[in-house]
Amino acid sequence: MFYSILFYNIGGFEDLCLRGLIFEGFPQWMAKTVTFPDPPCPLKSEPRNYYSYEWVSVDDQEPRLWDRRKTLASWANIPFESSFFDESSTRKACIIWHALRSHADSININENSQLPIKQGSKFGVCLKLHIPTGKKLNIDKVKSLIDGTVAAFQGCNNDNGIDYVVGRIDSISNGLKTNLPSDNIRKYLTCRKYRKLEILWPGKIMNGNGWAPDDDFCVFGSVVLDNTPSSDCMSSGCLFEIKERKS
Repeated sequence: MFYSILFYNIGGFEDLCLRGLIFEGFPQWMAKTVTFPDPPCPLKSEPRNYYSYEWVSVDDQEPRLWDRRKTLASWANIPFESSFFDESSTRKACIIWHALRSHADSININENSQLPIKQGSKFGVCLKLHIPTGKKLNIDKVKSLIDGTVAAFQGCNNDNGIDYVVGRIDSISNGLKTNLPSDNIRKYLTCRKYRKLEILWPGKIMNGNGWAPDDDFCVFGSVVLDNTPSSDCMSSGCLFEIKERKS
């Protein structure tokens, strides 16, 4: 997935997202027609990916290469566990997934949209994190943040069955301050009250390596940090449809 490359191959720029960051994938037409620069050093094989970085203002959260369409879901000030900043990647994603699923009643779903959206449709996500002063969102935490968010809005259709997913989340969440007993996990995955969040098509959500939502189709995202004197951590944001902007 393209943003794994963006976030994991970033080298010495780990602390650049002090106020937030924006990521955006190239539309298909652009990837086929634009001549990208040669790599700065010789490669042993044909390059499979091209990525670049630049300073931007996180106050401008509109896509430059895509057209933003209907908002699918929005939420404000949903609390999440502060240990997000200290846990491993799979546990970080678990904290965000649980925060959104357990607050389903606080999330606004666009009932005027055809939901879930068509499988393979592109979408975007904008997030604003209200976090205590002194907390930082290092770049290695961003993928977990996106994984947990996308997984919360995707239906579960794992090849290994619901019991497998419940067991995986149970084992990953073991020891978190937010207790996730298997009965609660199953409830979040199967009860209608929580399944109203499934605006994205059903997918595996989990695999042997951890969280595996269909986030390949998230082609635009922004994360803005709001440091506050409060000790609480909260998430606000929205998911929206996105369409390729023609050349």
